[in-house]
Amino acid sequence: MHAGATMQHLPPLLALLLTLALSACGGGGGGGGNAPPVTPVPPPPPTEEPPVEEPNDTVTYSLSGSVLASSNQAVDGDTNDPVNRYTPNDSLATAQPLANPVTLGGYVNLPGTGAEGRSQEGGDIDDYYRLELLAGQSVTLLVADFEDADADLYLYSQQGEIVDFSIETGEIETVTAPSSGTWIANVTAFAGATNYILAVGNQSLDGMRQQTDIVPGEIVVEYREAERYRPELPLEDLAYQMGMDQRAGGPGRARLLALRAGQGQQRRLG
Repeated sequence: MHAGATMQHLPPLLALLLTLALSACGGGGGGGGNAPPVTPVPPPPPTEEPPVEEPNDTVTYSLSGSVLASSNQAVDGDTNDPVNRYTPNDSLATAQPLANPVTLGGYVNLPGTGAEGRSQEGGDIDDYYRLELLAGQSVTLLVADFEDADADLYLYSQQGEIVDFSIETGEIETVTAPSSGTWIANVTAFAGATNYILAVGNQSLDGMRQQTDIVPGEIVVEYREAERYRPELPLEDLAYQMGMDQRAGGPGRARLLALRAGQGQQRRLG
């Protein structure tokens, strides 16, 4: 008996269920053999590992702090440095007031001479300073670049009268106050451009020269109280870690540190 003939005699609901079962089996003979093949999903590509960064062998240090000038130190108000605050002192009327004693660093130049900066083109020929001097007290000028330039020194009264002057061509110029009172010292460029030091008081020539001696790679350090008493890190070791050796000084005092040779860059140990 055929299946079709058989289902004619079955109840309608049962015939429907049997038809669906035969359809699910591929019509009763294929067994699902005509189903399309399943395409496999390719695996995701391997994730590239980030490159391993080599350790930086260069050790760098940062140094911070404050540099404070003492009360008897001063700076020319109109130096050639464009970064410095500009306060003109080019005339008797604009004379820069100074304390006594005092040591001042300054700069004068004729137009078109000297290093590139604020006054190179137009020049800074004169610097005037107002001082309270005792009778017989001297004002001394140390000309830094005396071999290539020339600067002279004048002493004026408040009324603008010249009371003393020094117009040598060497390193030192000196004027003296004839009496106690207010006087005006004038540093003037005669040739070229030069830095200078102006000293009033008990400053000796040797002391003035020492102030101009800057030693590259050396620094005077005074540690804070909190840093002085750290048993886990003695100050000598701290200096060594910064690439420096202690040259002078000690506990309770400032210390002179010097950069060790080749410490601009240091290889990391270990």
